[in-house]
Formats: sequence, structure tokens, C-alpha cells
Amino acid sequence: MKPRTILTLGFAAFAVYAFPGYMGWDSMTQLAQARRHVYSDDHPPAMAVLWRVLEVFVHGPLLMWLVGAIPFVLGVYYLLQTRLPARAAAIATVAVLWFPPVGTVVAAIYKDTTMAAFLMAAVPLLVARRNAVGLLLVVAATAMRWNAIAATLPIVVLLYHHGSLAGARRYAAAAGAWLAVTAIAMLLNTVLADEHKRYWYKTQALMDIADTVANARDYSDAELADELAGVDVIPHDHVQDAFRRIYKPVDFRHLDRGDTQIFVAPETDAGRDAVARAWKRVIADNPGAYLHYRWDNFVMLLRLDHAVYNNAPITSVLRFHEDYDYLGHDLEPGRVQGWLLEGNRLISRTPVFDPYVYVALALVLLWLARRDRVASALLLSGLAYEAAWFVLAPTADYRYSEWLVACTIVGGILVWARRRATRRASSRRSDTGS
Repeated sequence: MKPRTILTLGFAAFAVYAFPGYMGWDSMTQLAQARRHVYSDDHPPAMAVLWRVLEVFVHGPLLMWLVGAIPFVLGVYYLLQTRLPARAAAIATVAVLWFPPVGTVVAAIYKDTTMAAFLMAAVPLLVARRNAVGLLLVVAATAMRWNAIAATLPIVVLLYHHGSLAGARRYAAAAGAWLAVTAIAMLLNTVLADEHKRYWYKTQALMDIADTVANARDYSDAELADELAGVDVIPHDHVQDAFRRIYKPVDFRHLDRGDTQIFVAPETDAGRDAVARAWKRVIADNPGAYLHYRWDNFVMLLRLDHAVYNNAPITSVLRFHEDYDYLGHDLEPGRVQGWLLEGNRLISRTPVFDPYVYVALALVLLWLARRDRVASALLLSGLAYEAAWFVLAPTADYRYSEWLVACTIVGGILVWARRRATRRASSRRSDTGS
């Protein structure tokens, strides 16, 4: 069977599971923005603008799902083809796609998915020194997710070659290229945004303040009032006790709504300035407590506590909230899809979905790949991206770890193929010598 046939059949079978692309809250918001033609910066507006263009041709999620799936598959295939025969590369690519910790996210429409697709497609192009197209895809990947810079840095710095430059000059040129593509992507999203939501002040900042104070030394109400001066806090006494009572280091939504509401989210410049000042004071005065809370979050993200929080097979089958009914898309799976989803849901309760397993494996592979620039770039990209979540993760969504998992699996195949080829070459030399 030809490699193209293997890829086509493998992807078609995967489409039975994924069609027409599962959607969560983030992607619903982005589709809504695309249809309203009003783009905000609570999510990178570049993805909503892209969706608007795609809907000129096909209404709904299908084309956006294909944009997040096809470049990923092609990127994996052409990268593996540098180390494996074409047919073996095609079989391995289908296996990567169908590997549940990878496929469950590829089947969903998230900014994480499109980032991974563009970045994976960029890797074989940079390896082949097709720099213009490769860097353009890196720009696209960065435009899809704000924190993609952690993933793009190792790939561009290790794989970008300009002319005949070598040594320190080559790395300097690569670092310059990375800064340029990052700046272009950030500028693109700034230009495309019609509305500036200032999302950080309502989400991560409040979460950092509340959960750091919950782990900090005992404060009196008067001391805490000074720390939080200007921040709209609902309880007027025993505030720290309230923070400790609702401590939840994997979410921020309980802080400004519902029965557990403590903050009133800032809507004015003065309110946002007060939150920023309080954030700086609280973290500067309690660095240990901040790290403690972030570690609690990271433990849950990596599933070091062996608990299941928010995995892709579960989150990607949510039905539309009534506020999104006008989008006209039913998220309910078909019967066969339901069986496949149930199978993935069961697998998601096993260590196969535990990100810490892939962190450990990537570190071992990184040592084995210490003379392999391509595999090292991919493994470092996955590890750096995962490490960035120590500071950035608001929740423990599995989708945040999909890039790490994909890089580890593909990087492991590259390392195995290189070592296998080396052993065979050594064996042939030994046979010739004898």
C-alpha cells in the first residue's frame, strides 16, 4: 500500500471519530466573534479572523477542524520521513494521530490544536531549510496562542539556518528570527483586536491574589486591606479565611460569581490598576506562598496526584449553552462517535493520559538525543511549553499538555530511528571489516 493511501485511509477513519470537529467554550466564543465580525483579545483574534474567512466557503466547524488536523498530520509525516522509509513514516504518523492522548485534542477545535498544527508543519520545513514558509507557519502558530513563544523558541533557535552561518553567528541569527516572528504575530493580534477585554485583570490576576493569600502567613483584616487597597472585595472581615475556605488552584471562575464570590471583577481603569498593584504586592510579599499555590496547580495539571480533572474526551462533547444556540451547531456525537468517545473516556482515567509520564520520558529521550538537533528541538519545545504552564495555567485542562505529548512521541520515534540506523551502519562496517 502506498504511503499516500495509508495516510488517506488513516485520516478518513479518524474523521469518523472527529467529524466535524468538537468544540468547547473557547471555540464557541471564537466562532461567535467570527460571525459578529467583532474580535476581542480575550482569545487571540487571529483564529477568529481565520474562521471568518473559512466560513465564506463552508459554514460551521469543519474547515477549522481540518486546519487544525491536516497540517499536524503532514508535519509529522514529512518529519518522520527524514528518518524512516515513506511507508513506515506513514504508518507511524497514523499511529500518532490515533494515539488517544494526541488524537482526542486533534479532534477538537482549540487554539491549542491550531497552534500545534502550524508548529508541527513548520518543523520539517525548517529542517529542509525552507525558511520562508517555515517561519511563516511559526508566525501562524504564535498568532493562535499567546504563550506559544515557549514552544517556538527551541524550534527556531535550533533548526533555523541562514546561509552559511555557523556557530555563535548562526544562533544569533536564529534568535533574531525568533524575535522577529514573535513580534509579527503579537502585532498581528494587536491590530486585529477590535475590543480589548483586559482579561488578565479579571481572571489570572484575581486567582493569583486569592490563592497566594490562602497559602500566606496569617494576615489581620487591617493588613490585608492594605495589601488589597482599591480592589473590590465583598467580605469585609475574615477575608483570608474566606480565601482559604474556597481555595481552588485550578480555576478562577468561583472568585467573581456564584455563592463563593469574593471579588467584583474590575471594569474600570482605576479598578484594573488597583488589581495590578495588589497582585504585585501580594506576590512580592509572599513568594513562597505564590510558588506553593502554583505547585498545587502544576501537580493537578501533570496529574501527579493521579486525579482526573478536565480531559479532552470529556470537555469536547459539551453541548452548546443556550446563549450560543444561534450558532446552529449540535455537538452531540453520532452512535459510532459515542462508542469511540466512551473508549477514550475510559482510557483517559489511566496513566496513558498522565502528562508527568511524558515529562519523564521526554527528559530521558533528551539525553539520548543530545547529538540530535532535530529531536532535541522537538523535545525541548514540548518541555518548555509544559514548563510555562507552571506560571500560566489557570486550570488543569489536559489540552495544555497535548503539545508535550506529541513532541515526546514523535521525538521518541526520531531518536529510535536514528539509533537504529547507527547500529545498522556499525554492523555493516563490522561485517565489512571481518
